[in-house]
Amino acid sequence: MKISPSQASLHCPAISCSLLLLALAPGCAVLDIQQPTVSFRSVSVEDLSPSGLTANFDIDVQNPNVFEIPVNGAAYKLSLSGIQVIEGEASSSGSIPAKGALPVTVPVRLQFEQILQAEKEILKSGGNVPFDLDGALEFSAGKLSLGKTIKVPLHFSGTLPLRDAVTHAMRDPASLADLLREPMARKFLESAIGHKLGGIFDR
Repeated sequence: MKISPSQASLHCPAISCSLLLLALAPGCAVLDIQQPTVSFRSVSVEDLSPSGLTANFDIDVQNPNVFEIPVNGAAYKLSLSGIQVIEGEASSSGSIPAKGALPVTVPVRLQFEQILQAEKEILKSGGNVPFDLDGALEFSAGKLSLGKTIKVPLHFSGTLPLRDAVTHAMRDPASLADLLREPMARKFLESAIGHKLGGIFDR
């Protein structure tokens, strides 16, 4: 399932979750609703274009409940080497099956101006830069929720492979030419690979 970003959008320990108590109605028994557990799977960079790129954060979500839980979306803050570059939200229409699991992708769309807030750190890291993504996944408890929501905190840390994505893009002369026509895209490419691009690229 892929969460859709509403704004321009994980190494991580599994998150231990506390138990939530929800009363269905006055006089009824209390239903125990357990928070889902999330764990980091991978991060990748794609959709490199003259305006920016997309960082896809792939996570696994486990639902311990006996009913499915819809994913409402996610709120996040992304930092590169300790420098926050974006804060945003994402929406979703998928559900985690009862007593089951589902992979969820949170795509974060980044403009080059945002990435280059951490330009010095990108240069120091050699292009593949450390990241931290903080926020929360938001769920509803389906038909049993009575309008309630469940928020599971997220903290994902790892390495965002910017240099790897740029190296891949540079193998396509047409795509590379498009990128180099945009000053901010060119500046990003040079930061990610650690040197200036000149000669035939100036045409």
